[in-house]
Amino acid sequence: MDVRHCFAVWCSHLVLLSLPLHSQGGSSEDCSACHQEIYDSHQTTGMGRAFSLPDPTNTLGEEQQEATYYHPASDRHYTVARRNGSYYLSRHQLNDKEKTINRVEKEIHYVLGSGNRGRTYLHRTPWGALYQLPLAWYAEDGGHWGMSPGYDRPDHKGFSRRIDYSCIFCHNAYPQLPPGDDANGKDPLFPEELPNGIDCQRCHGPGGAHLKAVRSRASKEVIRNSIVNPARLDPQRQLEVCLQCHLESTTKGLPAMIRNYDRGAFSYRPGEPLADYILHFDAADQEEAETRFEVNHAGYRFLRSACYQESEGQFTCVTCHDPHRPAPAPESQRASRDACNRCHAEQVAPLVASGEHPADEDCLVCHMPRRRTQDVVHAVMTDHRIVRRAAAGNLLAPLAESHQEVILGEVIRYYPPGPAESGRVELYEAVAQVKQNANLKTGIPTLEKALESQHPLQAGFYFELGDAYLAEGRFKDAVRLHQDALRRQRDYLPALRNQWLALSRQGSLDQGLTVLRNTLAVKPDDTVSLTQLGYALLESGRAAEATRVLQSALRLDPDLPDAYNNLGLALARQNLGGQATKAFQEAIRLEPNFASAHYNLGLQQYAARAAGPALASFRRAIALAPEMATAHTNLGATLAATGKVEEAIRAFRRAVEIEPGLLAAQVNLGLSLASLGRIREAAVAIRTALKLKPGDEFLMQQLEQLEAELGKENSSP
Repeated sequence: MDVRHCFAVWCSHLVLLSLPLHSQGGSSEDCSACHQEIYDSHQTTGMGRAFSLPDPTNTLGEEQQEATYYHPASDRHYTVARRNGSYYLSRHQLNDKEKTINRVEKEIHYVLGSGNRGRTYLHRTPWGALYQLPLAWYAEDGGHWGMSPGYDRPDHKGFSRRIDYSCIFCHNAYPQLPPGDDANGKDPLFPEELPNGIDCQRCHGPGGAHLKAVRSRASKEVIRNSIVNPARLDPQRQLEVCLQCHLESTTKGLPAMIRNYDRGAFSYRPGEPLADYILHFDAADQEEAETRFEVNHAGYRFLRSACYQESEGQFTCVTCHDPHRPAPAPESQRASRDACNRCHAEQVAPLVASGEHPADEDCLVCHMPRRRTQDVVHAVMTDHRIVRRAAAGNLLAPLAESHQEVILGEVIRYYPPGPAESGRVELYEAVAQVKQNANLKTGIPTLEKALESQHPLQAGFYFELGDAYLAEGRFKDAVRLHQDALRRQRDYLPALRNQWLALSRQGSLDQGLTVLRNTLAVKPDDTVSLTQLGYALLESGRAAEATRVLQSALRLDPDLPDAYNNLGLALARQNLGGQATKAFQEAIRLEPNFASAHYNLGLQQYAARAAGPALASFRRAIALAPEMATAHTNLGATLAATGKVEEAIRAFRRAVEIEPGLLAAQVNLGLSLASLGRIREAAVAIRTALKLKPGDEFLMQQLEQLEAELGKENSSP
């Protein structure tokens, strides 16, 4: 058949399509009209199934209405349930009487992950924020429920872990966002309708021009050149099509990658140099890096392989992988063996003949072994670092989840390798030192020098230096740099928020209030800033105004434990004890490990003469925050009020160990000791209290009485 006739047939079919085009210029369904076999096959790959709506194949089976899981570390029960065709995740705890408390339920709107190794579940708020849910499903051992990665700990994030653009970038196709909404410094918000999985455009680029060329019956050359075919790219650009998602040095807090500040989150296009979009970093301590193995390490470990490094860039991911279809195990083994034999057959043949190397075996078993990942401990992945011999030990042995938050020390650029070819790269290398506080000591002066010499236009550079100052307690400098960022981008939300933090920590409440109001003028529905404003008003003695602001934040988002805690404080200061108690209880329902809310609830319960509940609240606060001296103090006061003076004394002593300058603890310690006739110890405590508050009339009277008692003891025969 004549090629032009083929295109005419395709065009006649495409003209009838009524599917809307994505904002990037086409959808994978459009591609299926001409490439049906490839399209159908790709839908079955891990990439094609990386993001989806919940259904019986990825959440609960057809016959299953619910599944339950108990997490001992946080003492929380979870239930996944199906109701009326929708799926929900709920969490609750049980009190001493086995009654349900602290119940929270969220609808499951999306499923993230193909299920090859696991799936995690996402909830979308009405205004477009995505949150990861704490329960996940893992394929290991036939399938089981467990905590999402990073959640196997008593103090996990619950329902509050926000999903940002970078997460969706690597798990889905391009979402339809208004222009500029994915810019650096913007709040990550998503439309209700999202694509289902990685689609054609992520590897081939936007398809609009290609569709237009086909529909207009353009020449074969025009049609061919209107779309990116990775097979026609040079090896490095071809590899980078994969590395855009499959290159990450670590999830352990190090700034593993920094997207260029003038690029939108979804702006990368296959075929362009990846470094124009993002730079990748690693710890300078390569001895530590050698032992690190994480779930998204395919590209990271592959680039460390001698096979890749000595191939002069000819060895890429598609040497072994066909991105259009999943490969069954035997086929995958053949592909990898053939790839190895293209370079190593002559070396291996004599070893096989001498019996020193097995014949016709799967090369991966020894040279790319499967290993348990350190960050997702329920997952086993192929290690793409090609080695002569596998590491010793059981690479599949169970691992406990590690909670090391940040890898500290010097940060180096990992990809692209080589010297910095421009001042722009030097700027990002300086940012990498200070981002997430990795290497502040040398990073701050390096970034200062780079900014002074280059004067970049992007707000992100100034924001990162401001945050580094904030981490070092240099609050005045932090405010100045955040203002520099805002002069370059008025709506740079991180700088708007953190400028307030710097001002509040240096005690500049009035300036802080002005900054928060300026923030809300830019983004009126920013619940973080509304919560901060409520706190600032509370600290400045304007409890009624704080109440109104915090209530407005909670109308926008009813799931803010910080806002409820601050609202409780504002209500308590207006002598609205009953309402304050309810606000603290709601904060605890949303976040059971909220130590401050437990403490504040205890204060309200004590004021209401509910000593038993107050004791329980103070003890819970201490269990969550053992160094909270005020909680020990008020626990002691409640114990003393109920006649448990010896226990009270122990609580007061612990409080002054933690905070020797805590006047209330010293005074109560002295009074409690005196009530038991332990006059000498009591006098020591009261003398210490007087040093903290010299000339206090009440303390002077108490000390005089104690010294008089001591005088009587000393004069008695």
